[in-house]
Amino acid sequence: MKRKVLLVEDDKALRKALGYVLTSNGHEVMEADTVDGALNLAPEADIVLLDLKLGNESGEQFLEKFRKAGNYAPVVVLSGAYPKHETFEKLRKYKVVDFVEKPFKASELLGKVGLAGKVAEDFKTVPIVADRVKAATESLKEIVRLF
Repeated sequence: MKRKVLLVEDDKALRKALGYVLTSNGHEVMEADTVDGALNLAPEADIVLLDLKLGNESGEQFLEKFRKAGNYAPVVVLSGAYPKHETFEKLRKYKVVDFVEKPFKASELLGKVGLAGKVAEDFKTVPIVADRVKAATESLKEIVRLF
């Protein structure tokens, strides 16, 4: 299924290569190289691929602002600068879906994007369920008020 992938990577050559891999596999790619640029595009994203080291900024700064703004698109972290296990544990509070250690193969990245796509589908049902729960709660309040 075609997804809108927000690719947040400050290395231009790597960003273009990853963008090519993703578009060649049917995804629409939005690119950003800074936290602010990524936050501007984030509301449109189905999935976020996030480098943790963005020049003088960090991917963790993006994650904190992204989640505080109420965005719950699945995030796959890309990094070659930090140990995988420690970093994944540290970012767990931001509900990161997976971690890809650089260097990686295109097939590994696409597998992680596929997993994130399944999570994105689940997230789309959350507002529907929330609306139904709210409606049921209002109905119950009305019934209680009648008695």
